[in-house]
Amino acid sequence: MASKNKQECKEQFLEHFKMTEEDLSVIWRWFLEYGMTRGQNENKPHQCRANHYFLQEISERFTVNWKEWNKKLSPELKILVINLYPQLMVKNYDFEWL
Repeated sequence: MASKNKQECKEQFLEHFKMTEEDLSVIWRWFLEYGMTRGQNENKPHQCRANHYFLQEISERFTVNWKEWNKKLSPELKILVINLYPQLMVKNYDFEWL
């Protein structure tokens, strides 16, 4: 089986989930806001490790694992995903790039 390059994985991921480059930019902005870039931050209680890893996997590896992370996501992020990207409420490693 030939390995895919990152761009191929990204294109297939976007097509499968009916997303655009702008949608991935939104996910990345959420990662910066809701993920943990310097450990737990008392001033931003909506940041947590689950948010960080869930969004990082999507942004960098094109994998989605809602089943593993959803119970640990912050309520703020969970609402955003449910309302804006419900197609990401799955477990899918078909487009993984490493």
